[in-house]
Amino acid sequence: MPIIHPAVRTFFRLNGALIPAAATELAFRAFKSTGRPAEVKDPERAVHGQSVSELRRIGTHTVRVYTWLPTQPSHSGEIASSHLNATPTVLLLHGWRSRTSRFARLIEQFTSQGYRVVGFDAPGHGDSPNGSPSAADIVAIAQGLEESFGPWQAIVGHSFGALAAHTLARSSKHSVRVVAIGGATSARFLRDTFMRAIDLPLHLKDQFTTRIVRGYPLPEGTLFTEFDEAIRPPSTNTRLLIVHDSKDREVPLTEARQLHLDRPTNSELLITDGLGHNRILHDPEVVERIVDFVAEPILL
Repeated sequence: MPIIHPAVRTFFRLNGALIPAAATELAFRAFKSTGRPAEVKDPERAVHGQSVSELRRIGTHTVRVYTWLPTQPSHSGEIASSHLNATPTVLLLHGWRSRTSRFARLIEQFTSQGYRVVGFDAPGHGDSPNGSPSAADIVAIAQGLEESFGPWQAIVGHSFGALAAHTLARSSKHSVRVVAIGGATSARFLRDTFMRAIDLPLHLKDQFTTRIVRGYPLPEGTLFTEFDEAIRPPSTNTRLLIVHDSKDREVPLTEARQLHLDRPTNSELLITDGLGHNRILHDPEVVERIVDFVAEPILL
């Protein structure tokens, strides 16, 4: 969540009472704003440059897709292009106002262990054209990519991407490992966090919710019914690693603890201390545990 200027908070607090309909509409526009696209950082540049990059049209979205090939033989011992569908493949889903290159450390480790890695910059993010995707859009894009690159052996999601990862895994026909890093667990959490950030009055929650539902229509249900791990049934073919920092200021640790409690038989919780919401992606011990977890068999 970007830093909100005090004047913006004052605007929504006052106008939420005076002109609620206009305040709600402006809040929705701010809610879906992706901001200025994130750029590749210097420590990520070498790994980013090693990818095979292409623009792909998937459904109604055009996105920049990245593929990293194994730098060591895969578990099957084959890395030639004619055998890529037999190569274990990991899908990466980045967070809001982020990009795939933020996973550079993980990409290095996965490819060195024989994995192919696939990721995409969400619409309006990184090097993808303009857009304002919902979690449902991220799932749809990933499902489209699976036709070319899948099945996924693992799905790794950070923050907003973790929310999409849960739903994507639930729809999979294959056993899949999911890694949720600093992850949101519901659209409800995203709404409530945003309302607090801009100081939108609580009495506008229903109106704001209705505007979000109308702005992001789904074929069945709504973002609030389809993207809520507290009410959605756990996947029967998924093994879950939850990675969260105790000092995460974007998504509190309570979200991770509750998710772990809701998945007592098929989840593992790794709590770090002092890495925050973003540096956790680059920590060597975290990266090592994630790669080891993906290599473990799923015992159902």
